Amino acid sequence: MNKMDRSNANFTNAIESVRNKLCAIPLPVQYPLGMGKEFTGVCDLVTMDILKWNQSNCGYECEAVDSCMSVSQDMLNEVKLARSRLIEEVAMHSNEAMAKMFAAEDNTLSPDELLYFIRKLTHSCSVVPVLCGSALKNKGIQPLMDAMLYFLPSPAHRRANHLPAVVHKLCAFVFKVIHSHQRGPVVFVRLYSGCLRPHSNIYNMSRKCRERVNRLLQVFADELKEVTEMTEGNIAAIVGLKNTYTGDVLVTSADVASAAEKEGAMTGGEHFLKGLEAPEPVFFRTIETFSAVEQQDLEHALRALSREDPSLKVSTDPDSRQMILSGMGELHLDIVCDRIRRDFNVSVTLGAVQVSYREAPSIAASRSGHVDRTVGSQRHCISIMLKLTPVEDEGPIRDVEFAKTVGVVDKPVLEAVTHGILQACSRGPLLSFPVINAKISVEKLSITQNSSPAMAQVCAIECMAKLLSGSELILLEPVMTVEVVLPEEYVGTVLSDLSLRRAAISKVLSREDMKLVIAHVPLACLIDYSTTIRTTTSGMGSLSIHFSHYSPLSSKLTESVITKIRGF
Repeated sequence: MNKMDRSNANFTNAIESVRNKLCAIPLPVQYPLGMGKEFTGVCDLVTMDILKWNQSNCGYECEAVDSCMSVSQDMLNEVKLARSRLIEEVAMHSNEAMAKMFAAEDNTLSPDELLYFIRKLTHSCSVVPVLCGSALKNKGIQPLMDAMLYFLPSPAHRRANHLPAVVHKLCAFVFKVIHSHQRGPVVFVRLYSGCLRPHSNIYNMSRKCRERVNRLLQVFADELKEVTEMTEGNIAAIVGLKNTYTGDVLVTSADVASAAEKEGAMTGGEHFLKGLEAPEPVFFRTIETFSAVEQQDLEHALRALSREDPSLKVSTDPDSRQMILSGMGELHLDIVCDRIRRDFNVSVTLGAVQVSYREAPSIAASRSGHVDRTVGSQRHCISIMLKLTPVEDEGPIRDVEFAKTVGVVDKPVLEAVTHGILQACSRGPLLSFPVINAKISVEKLSITQNSSPAMAQVCAIECMAKLLSGSELILLEPVMTVEVVLPEEYVGTVLSDLSLRRAAISKVLSREDMKLVIAHVPLACLIDYSTTIRTTTSGMGSLSIHFSHYSPLSSKLTESVITKIRGF
């Protein structure tokens, strides 16, 4: 529990809030000595030690008093009552602890026994230990770190054995990437197994590329110390990785990666091998510099931020040549823009917020394509026939099927055709948005012996583009799941506002003295909605928005969107 020095802090109410709203079983292992401005320290309910902090050095020193004699009698009674409740709660969830307590002469548990049972209950997720303090003044930091050692499981007790191929070999997860002006990209990893050494070669499973560890650093808060080895369970910082992004998985070699992928497919551990899959961005805005001189600095800044945040996408419009920044929301893009100005010293401006629509076929169609060109002295002759079939809720087109009638074709040609089709589907004919909810199959493919894969790709792009242009496509808009937690007196106003935003109300639930409204709302109707919620509920409502699905637009709305985006 943070902010115990706030004027309205109430430890007891906060504990009840955790129990009621989070459906967890809190186990207070500390008791605050005073609240608000009178918060001076905490009492450890396990050892009954008083802990106070010296504010002359910003709370970096913690003073432990061996007894509770330094507090008032009323506070001492409260502390004793809190410890009795702690022991009762432990005994209630552990038969072994209850037997120990009844076997003792004073019907209680020793500090060592209490630590043992709390740790055991925490490991089984039966209870959640609760501590208190004030992070701003560094009060409670030292006992919080000690509690992590006492109660949470160590890597020795929880091994990642779901991938036998990487046991005793390097397997690390990249959870953060930062860019330092002195060191360059610094990659933070958690080692699940094996060990990591500087000047070693490793393999990035997510990017399918080799990397080299130049320097290996151990993390001490904001300090990084160079080391010669890091073992499993530790958090390390790596300098020298050039193509590693947040969410990637690192292993020893390509052979280990191949073996792990095979075992993962058989045992169901593929989700771990894929690393972190970022959701598709739903908002996009143009981003520009004030001068052409800063363009290169902007590109460098965006490359750096894309490595840190996989949900941030950067692209260039092929027609206007404008740089497009895509993300998960207005605030997301605003924060990225602010970081570019502050961290990279580049003056940028963002265009208006736009919604990322999708295009989808409504009926099946097929098309034949033919390319017969002579390049130099080489003649390239390719014929192809494609079939487009709508599939509801299929999502992005990730692969292409080849019918048995295609026959035997070289693998490079098949890969080139697949790449060409997917490239054509990335820009639909309506508004140049990606095409989804479709299955594409190659029904026929003939290619002369001397024709190159590149020309086969050109043929596939042209044929797919003509197939999409001649098909009946519909426009899909992103629909978001909106969850609003608010006091009951504002429910009617919020529901009325949501109905004006083309919302489909799913549920209205009760959460103690609050209401939870769950609705599905088109993203185009949610621009600046967070501000509206704050205003409507007088700042007492909280909002959560995440992507749900794509939904077809009516013909009238489709015309309106096309006119708005095209300008005519």
